[in-house]
Formats: sequence, structure tokens, C-alpha cells
Amino acid sequence: MQAERTVAVAELKAHLSAELRRVQEGETTIIVDHRKPIAKLSGLGSVPRYARRRLYPFVWQELEPLITGDLQALIDSERADSW
Repeated sequence: MQAERTVAVAELKAHLSAELRRVQEGETTIIVDHRKPIAKLSGLGSVPRYARRRLYPFVWQELEPLITGDLQALIDSERADSW
């Protein structure tokens, strides 16, 4: 097992991609702010390589239309109220 590495917040912000690669390779990083440890960054171990499918297929549900009748007449009546 590799030793834990200590990184300041500013350095972590500047080199986040490199730190994430190290963590992915199995290294653990301790994040410090003003020389005080505030967080531990470590890998997840085994990550599932696939997502579980839903048990039931997706079914579209028909909804009632929000507007019925003549759309232009509705727009005209709304505009008439604003003048």
C-alpha cells in the first residue's frame, strides 16, 4: 500500500486532474487547509461497469391538452385585456 500524500487546497485546485489520476491508481491524498487536514481523497475501489436496467419498460402516458378550442382567439382575448 502506498503512503498517504498531503496536498494543500491551492495545489489541489491547480492540479486536480493529476491528483485524481493518482487516486485512481490507488493512492490516498489528504487535503490540508492552513496545515490542518480537512478531507481525505481516496478511490472507490470496485466501481460497477454497468447500470442496472429498469424492471419495467418506460410507457408514455397521454395527458389532457392544456388548451382546447381556437388558439388564435385565446391569444387575441389575452392581448385585448392588456390594452
